[in-house]
Amino acid sequence: MRIFVTGWNGLLGASFVPLLRPGHEVEGYGILDADLADQGYLRGRLARFRPDAVVHLAAFTAVDACESEEEKAFQVNAEGSRIVAVEAARVGASILSLSTDYVFDGAGRTPYREDDPPAPGTVYGKSKLAGEEAIRKHPAWAVVRSAWLYGPGGRNFVDTILAALDAGGEVSVADDQVGSPTYALDLARGLLRLLEGKARGLYHLVNGGEASWFDLARESARLTGRKTEQVRPARTSEAPRPAPRPAYSVLDCGRAARDHGVKLRPWPDALADYLSKERSPR
Repeated sequence: MRIFVTGWNGLLGASFVPLLRPGHEVEGYGILDADLADQGYLRGRLARFRPDAVVHLAAFTAVDACESEEEKAFQVNAEGSRIVAVEAARVGASILSLSTDYVFDGAGRTPYREDDPPAPGTVYGKSKLAGEEAIRKHPAWAVVRSAWLYGPGGRNFVDTILAALDAGGEVSVADDQVGSPTYALDLARGLLRLLEGKARGLYHLVNGGEASWFDLARESARLTGRKTEQVRPARTSEAPRPAPRPAYSVLDCGRAARDHGVKLRPWPDALADYLSKERSPR
């Protein structure tokens, strides 16, 4: 299969592209290589490569920055997605696009399913939902929502916490935000199975189980031999941010499991795997 990937050198792309290369022809570009909303550039790249599928990973994901840069957020996440969908359709390629748990407001208390009504409470969530709607106009589309991503391809919460612990002192982490920590490599493997299985429609895909940011931080410390008592619980209200964080954004992944047999392992197992590869115990 010939696969074109946007955002191929980002946090997820760094895990996804190496999985593709043994069995597929791959081309792509990152958000720093070209303006995602440059339709002429993308048209030329796709016309030359003639992909069978386009995997759209590029996005403006700085949640707080989106609040003050709303125009940029919609230009990249909404208009950029529309352009990718239009140009993929032009060359007859299917499209698989990544979205986010931020399309929900976090007021629920049971895992969100694909048919639950979205209600984003941030500019980031609104712009990503607009991007989903643009992707859905493609004749052969799939959208995969994920959440709380960490991995070796870029800045992420797990690495940030470990660096803060190494700097000394205590680290206060929110224990009233609950979600689905997800290892980029596991998500990449799941995306590849959905892509090769020609999945169509809307799916949720995260590692199993749920955790607070505090749970994730403390488990990261424990697994690497750092002092867990340095990680202290805090309330979100103690450190307000420009963009409100969903209190509960766990995703139900039953559809991917039922339709394609894709189910990611529990988050503690995935985290242990990541840390065993990326970090030396202290």
